[in-house]
Amino acid sequence: MRSRSPESLVDAILKAAEILTRYLATIGLASFASREEANGPLPICSELNGPLSFGTFLTIAQQSAKSDLNHLAKPYMQAGFPAKKPNNVEVTTDDALISLLNL
Repeated sequence: MRSRSPESLVDAILKAAEILTRYLATIGLASFASREEANGPLPICSELNGPLSFGTFLTIAQQSAKSDLNHLAKPYMQAGFPAKKPNNVEVTTDDALISLLNL
């Protein structure tokens, strides 16, 4: 990262976190949409209109990981967004992204 000041470093980290979150949301949403059971969309899908924020993409990733319905990427999404934090893990992907979102 090319950063000349602490502020620009924080800005670069936030941008990288948002990009990562967008990719995770895309993977989760695509996997959820391609499942064989057709029990409806994720709850957040009814709110997807207008400009989408970092928080919206994070919610999509969280909901796809924590959905009761099975889909191809669910085990991979649950590794970063577990329903319950494993004892041997101090910080999950979910915890880290929420912390960055709340800056």
